Amino acid sequence: MYRLKNPIFLLASASLISCLVLGISLGGKLKEYFELSTPAKAQVLSWEIRKKSANLYYLGAHFRYQTTKGVFESFSLWKKSPYPNAESAKNYLSHLKTTPCMCYYSRSNPEYVTLERFFPYNSLFRWLIAAILTFYFPLFWTNKLKKTLDF
Repeated sequence: MYRLKNPIFLLASASLISCLVLGISLGGKLKEYFELSTPAKAQVLSWEIRKKSANLYYLGAHFRYQTTKGVFESFSLWKKSPYPNAESAKNYLSHLKTTPCMCYYSRSNPEYVTLERFFPYNSLFRWLIAAILTFYFPLFWTNKLKKTLDF
């Protein structure tokens, strides 16, 4: 039977790789969040319900917005709120039609726009856990494991 000579190396390597992958993902989401930072009032031209699968429906809007570089039109899906059926999407759509809409666009490229802008808390939390584990195993457990395990 093979005996692992240094389990800390395996744990530290796995946590380092996950920290790097999650960090790259977080970096992309943060870049998008901060790039889409300029708000503008959106005039919704039409609403749509799009079916993605048997039990997954999204609301979409064709809208017009004005920036310092001109007036633009775009289409965007409400990705954070999928609906299980078309009826529930229609019910929420009646609520959305009565509320004013804001869009967020990139100042350098006003055609890059979205109706939803959320800070990536979930990705940040996952990256923090991976970063803590990356430093926890090698720094605090190396001496403790050497004392308890026979290497």
